[in-house]
Amino acid sequence: MKKPSGPHDVRKYTPAYQCLRNIISEEVMSDAQICYDSGINTSILSKIKYDQNNRIELRIFVSICVGINLRPSASFDLIESAGYKLQKTIKTDSCYLEILDHYPDRGSIEQCNEKLKQMGMPPSGYLGSQYRNFKNRK
Repeated sequence: MKKPSGPHDVRKYTPAYQCLRNIISEEVMSDAQICYDSGINTSILSKIKYDQNNRIELRIFVSICVGINLRPSASFDLIESAGYKLQKTIKTDSCYLEILDHYPDRGSIEQCNEKLKQMGMPPSGYLGSQYRNFKNRK
């Protein structure tokens, strides 16, 4: 038996996606553009958007911040809305803080990954998902 559709069937956005849309409106940037600029798969953004039970990796949120050129304060708001708090005492967090705090010097996802590599970040912490998947297929 098919369930009736109506306003009660509308999927709720996650707090992280709501925060992202408060920072940038849909008219300014579409979901497809966010994915392209951030180097993430559309399926990951869909999980960020709707999946209340799936904790998306921190590196994905940092990828979005870098990809769409968010100011540091907006970046920290987005990251905190996803349930993360960056701490200087944690190596991975300090590397991401270095990237986010130096906004004018961030450059592209690839340039940031090169900087992360220089800081000793393992490949599992590199930004983007499409870039990582493509580079690993040889």
